[in-house]
Amino acid sequence: MEKHVFYLEDNDINFQVAEGMLELLGVTKVTRFNTIAELNTFTQSQPGTTADLLMLDIMLPDGNSLTILPKMQKLFSCPIVAFTAKSRPAEIDVLMDAGFVDVFVKPIDFSCFEKKLRQLI
Repeated sequence: MEKHVFYLEDNDINFQVAEGMLELLGVTKVTRFNTIAELNTFTQSQPGTTADLLMLDIMLPDGNSLTILPKMQKLFSCPIVAFTAKSRPAEIDVLMDAGFVDVFVKPIDFSCFEKKLRQLI
């Protein structure tokens, strides 16, 4: 079964690392969005598009992904996870309280990523 992940990430290296890890785990398709505006444009032009997982980098050039989380939760029935360099427990709590199903702290530890990803998709 083909797995499809949508990944909102503005940093090329972070995207390449995550894409490589996803590929090792059998994810066959990753669609990247560089900005919140790109993701919003896509969801407006492709209504009903589905994904197996939505990964959102938090800090982006055009804003904070927390602002679009409620909309993404309405549009997608898949798990939505946060990617962030912020690692303090209080910062992670804010993301979890906002509705992310999990938070991945950069740099990503592959074994932790693998374990959590297998539970999510």
